Parts: sequence; C-alpha cells; structure tokens
Amino acid sequence: MAKREVGGTRATDFNTWVVRAGVLAAAALVLGIFQVWLHVHQIRDGYRVARMQHACEVEQDLRRKLDVEWQRLASPAALEKLATGRFGLKPPRPDQKVLLP
Repeated sequence: MAKREVGGTRATDFNTWVVRAGVLAAAALVLGIFQVWLHVHQIRDGYRVARMQHACEVEQDLRRKLDVEWQRLASPAALEKLATGRFGLKPPRPDQKVLLP
C-alpha cells in the first residue's frame, strides 16, 4: 500500500500541476483577450474624440464667421446704407422730429 500512495502521490502531483498550468493558461488567455478588447476600444474612442474635436473646430470657425457678419450688418454705416437703398428711408426733416422729455 505504501508503494501505491507514492505512485498515487506522483500522479496526483502531476495532475495538480496540469490543472494549475491549465488554469494559468486560461487566465492568461482571458487577460490577453481583455487587453486586446481594451486596446480596440481605446483606438475607437480616440477616433471618436478626434471627430468631435474636428466638429468643434468647424463650429467655432462658423461662430467666428457669423460674429464678423453680425458686426458688419449691425454697423451704423451698413444700417444706413440698407435703410436708404433698400427701404428708401431718409433722415427726418426738422418738423418730423419729436423731442421727448
């Protein structure tokens, strides 16, 4: 019986080693797949951030252009030109002026 235990112990040790190696290999595989998954998502999110930054720059550029256009259209000279040219308005005559208290 002692010989069997020694032989059984060796077989048990070998089986334990194989199981532990299998568990470590499976854990390494899972960690590797998880790392690849994280890397893919990191790259995808990087492209998404780049697209959003580009869209933000386009919007900021449009905002600057609209501000310049607004300033041009709201200037007194542009308003006077529009009033006289398009609407046929003239400065008021002295008898048309009303002074408010």
